[in-house]
Order: sequence, then structure tokens, then C-alpha cells
Amino acid sequence: MSEPDCTCQVTLYLKGDELQPDVLTGILGVDATKGHEKGDRRRLPSGSEVIEKSGMWKLVRHGDASDVSSMVEDLLRYVHEAGRTVGDLPGVEFGFVDVLVMRSTDGDGGGSCELRLTAAVAGSLAKVGLAMEVTFAVVKP
Repeated sequence: MSEPDCTCQVTLYLKGDELQPDVLTGILGVDATKGHEKGDRRRLPSGSEVIEKSGMWKLVRHGDASDVSSMVEDLLRYVHEAGRTVGDLPGVEFGFVDVLVMRSTDGDGGGSCELRLTAAVAGSLAKVGLAMEVTFAVVKP
């Protein structure tokens, strides 16, 4: 089986100064891939200490770029099943879905990739109050 031309990472981000990741995990019924509260401290690999400026809860999915709609739909179902919009979640000031599309370069150093989001999924993003950001990256293999 060959590798897909384009791989994708889709992430649901929820952010806010009063955000408490454990509270959101309880409401949404799924563990965050990563989360922290404002003021939490962490150490970078360089040894520097960072103090988080805002609370954050994120959930990540990986797959082929052709599966973007299904990955976004999977992330949104937790918000839908909780019967909430992003604005109704405690401590959440804003949220968005980030789509990162990656493709290895072709023989000429370039490459292309298609990304399709269904109208139904676009409507679901709007219904729960989320924007979508998309980043494309062409990288050397």
C-alpha cells in the first residue's frame, strides 16, 4: 500500500483565560490530546520555562487529506452531543478548527493537494460557532 500524497492533521482548539481543561473534558466526554490552564508552567526542551498566557484544550485527529470532512465531523460531534455551542462552554472565549495539510515534494520540488469540505460540515462548523483555519505545507521527504 502506498503512502497518501497528502496527509492531514485536524485539531479542535478551545481557548480562554478562565478555561479549565478537566471541566471541558467532563462536558465533552472525551480526553483532550493536550490541555492547560492560564498560568501553568512548563519547561521547553531548551530548558527555558514558559508560563501559559491562556487556557487551552485541544483534540487532534490525523489522516489523509481526502478525509478532512470526516475528521472535522468527528471532532464536532463532541460539541454537538454535549448540546452546546462553543460560546456556551464554560471558560471558552473562542475556538476554531485548524486543518494542517502536508505533502512531500515531487521530483521538481513542488506538489499539489486537494482539500474538500462538505457543505454539511461547513454548516456544522457555523452551527457550533467555530471558524476554520487551513495551512498547507510542502516538505522534502
